[in-house]
Amino acid sequence: MKRYVNFIFISSDWLHYHRREFIKTLSEKINSWGEIVIVEAPVSLSVNLFVKFKNRFLPLIKGELKSGRVENGFVFITPVILFHRKLWGILKLLNRIDTFLIKLQIRNLFKNKYRDHKLVLWLYEPEQYLLAESFRNANIIYDYYDDHEFDFNGNPIENKIYKNRSLVSLSDLTICLSKFSTERLSKYNENVIFLKNSCSTKSYHSYKKTNVDEYYSGLNDKKIIGYLGTVRNWIDFTYIEEVLIKIRNANVVLVGPVLKNVENEVEKLRIYNNFFTIGFVHPDHIYDHIRKFDVGIIPFKINNFTKSVFPNKFFEYAISSVPVVSSSLPELEEYKNSIGFAGNESEFVDFCRKALEGEFKEKITSNKFNAEQNSWDKNLSDLNIILKKKLGIE
Repeated sequence: MKRYVNFIFISSDWLHYHRREFIKTLSEKINSWGEIVIVEAPVSLSVNLFVKFKNRFLPLIKGELKSGRVENGFVFITPVILFHRKLWGILKLLNRIDTFLIKLQIRNLFKNKYRDHKLVLWLYEPEQYLLAESFRNANIIYDYYDDHEFDFNGNPIENKIYKNRSLVSLSDLTICLSKFSTERLSKYNENVIFLKNSCSTKSYHSYKKTNVDEYYSGLNDKKIIGYLGTVRNWIDFTYIEEVLIKIRNANVVLVGPVLKNVENEVEKLRIYNNFFTIGFVHPDHIYDHIRKFDVGIIPFKINNFTKSVFPNKFFEYAISSVPVVSSSLPELEEYKNSIGFAGNESEFVDFCRKALEGEFKEKITSNKFNAEQNSWDKNLSDLNIILKKKLGIE
């Protein structure tokens, strides 16, 4: 009988979750002592009745989101709440009501299926400090993959700072993906560790190749400067526009869903005939799309928020032998000799041009080695040792 059950809260449904490989590998590493329940983003009875009805509310009505269901080898629960997490910061009472509802549903599944286990909650955002307070007998892991004290433009979010530090203080372990966040949060709790973002080399070497030519059928035969990931407002679109203007003999292709907060910026770029967007693609097919790239780009803004960003796509490009060009993100500085590490738009364009012309051959080899050495398999083996020590597992 396994001793622990880990309820891991995620920020979306499973299909759209950006840390799927992290959880898959974690499941393998802790298999001897723990099970995993994935807690998807809740369905809001008030908001999802009008927003994302088809994707969120309709599956609830059809009974597809039943608590404790098993899919792809994982147990799932999709809590049902009255309000929405975006409303929690506006009025604390709404957070308390929704937290109470989530707590009831978690405890119900725990009692019915995991009564003989010890409970571990994996949380990911400051507003969940009320959940941590509600489960005083549980171990709390804070998966701090984004720096919640700043917005995407790097401005402090005053109403989240206290909540964030409260959750860090309540946690038995806080996992940071950047040295910047690790150093800052260590002031509030000694149980803060740095765990570098990684990729799953196992998934890369075992994935079944799929033909994705249909997505690119409308493009000409130009080479592709590609971006893989959610298109959102931490992207510096001036970098992309400069590439579109200065490198006319290549296409710039954004592969990933476009969020509403950047729809205007994306529409402005459609005046260039070498600019294309593809939209959401299934996570199992990301490497098929990366294989289409001649250059993989990471054109992020540089500010207090992105100081803590270590993009998943960095190692995904690298393991695929695609040359990488990035804005000068602090967390990527240690790899600046094996990528195009651009301090401004002009350098970004210059690196993209050099990569297209084949001048990155040695960098590609070096970067693929970096990816192999920073796999989830290796890093989560190290995390498993830390977790067992924290939980007192022999």
